[in-house]
Amino acid sequence: METHFFILGRYPSLSLAEIIAVLDLKKLPYSLDFRSVEAAVFSVGSEFNLKEFCADLGGTVKSGRLIDKVLYSDPEDRFQNLFSSTFLKDSGFIAGKGKIKFAISLYDLNSDPLLLKRLEKRLTGFHATLKDNLQAQNLKVGFIKIKHRFTSSVSLVKNGVLKNGFEMSLLAGKEQIIAGRTLWVQDYESFTRRDFFKPAKDKRSGIMPVKLARMMLNLAGKERNSTIMDPFSGSGTIILEAYEMGFFKILGSDISIKAVSDTKQNLAWLTGSKIENKVGLLVTDVVQLSTKIPPQSVDAVVTEPFLGKPLHKVPDVFTVRQIFADLKPLYIAAFKNFNAVLKKDGRIVFIFPAFQVKGSLMLFDIEPFSNNFRLLSSRSTFLYRSKDQFLIREIAVFARK
Repeated sequence: METHFFILGRYPSLSLAEIIAVLDLKKLPYSLDFRSVEAAVFSVGSEFNLKEFCADLGGTVKSGRLIDKVLYSDPEDRFQNLFSSTFLKDSGFIAGKGKIKFAISLYDLNSDPLLLKRLEKRLTGFHATLKDNLQAQNLKVGFIKIKHRFTSSVSLVKNGVLKNGFEMSLLAGKEQIIAGRTLWVQDYESFTRRDFFKPAKDKRSGIMPVKLARMMLNLAGKERNSTIMDPFSGSGTIILEAYEMGFFKILGSDISIKAVSDTKQNLAWLTGSKIENKVGLLVTDVVQLSTKIPPQSVDAVVTEPFLGKPLHKVPDVFTVRQIFADLKPLYIAAFKNFNAVLKKDGRIVFIFPAFQVKGSLMLFDIEPFSNNFRLLSSRSTFLYRSKDQFLIREIAVFARK
């Protein structure tokens, strides 16, 4: 088994769950060796293709292969060896000709805070040492200056670091520091394009982030030959992402004629052509879903439903309770219809509204759905909160009983 590291996104619990869901789906042997709010380290079977695997993810920022480990109790020269030209060549960091661009990033893998701070202060020295060692071998070298202790994936791509050089990622743990080579960074340009440049949008009903849509689709844990449905499709973010990921059959519906029209327009923009047969769209209320879709024909429902009217100030307890009460009949009716159209091993990945009120997290009551479905995720674990929003999205994963 080879050991790989994954740098997690803004929502580490969600990012980690996504990685595990895809590993399980692909039936890859693995062990989770270390985890923190910034990174996770997995040992994975030898047939694992890291770049192909990560291309499916929405919540991972970077990933790479671990090269070496140094205990804090080891002599200093053992640590300095990580920056030697011999180690870099033997470990595959240096390949090809021309000027080498490099970066060094430092991540916290549950290290002592004071130790992490000391390592951060030494980063400039690490860069200088590595540069001097490479120049001593008559190599042309330049490095990326960083304001913080790690280089962003955007900076790595814009400076061509992975094409014309390397990034060394240092993961500081409790007893050791792990050195790895970054091999993959998230395709931020592709996500940005699908996030902000779709021709049809409806800001009044809210816009789901594309990365969240992809993470939810992965949490469903279904093969690409599955039928995926979004019954609150809006302008089609989940539909488009399911198409981008290559699912066999994709169904979308919404009560709004405009929403379905927007989805069609966005699909045509994404595909550059007319909608293919594998995507089916219809205008219908979710409470009528089981009359439109054949029974037990859907493998997974992945959706963000109506979450209530937009808020213009922090809600109080009474307001939140009223929002939940207003939404409850819709959600109960939706789950009743999901139970009819889902296959026996069907999954639901559903967003519930949540709110932080006076220091307490208020969650939607999911007890009404427990008769036919069991909750696979833990409450309050998968929370997604966009900047400047009072609403918190709680992502919940269900399986049919």
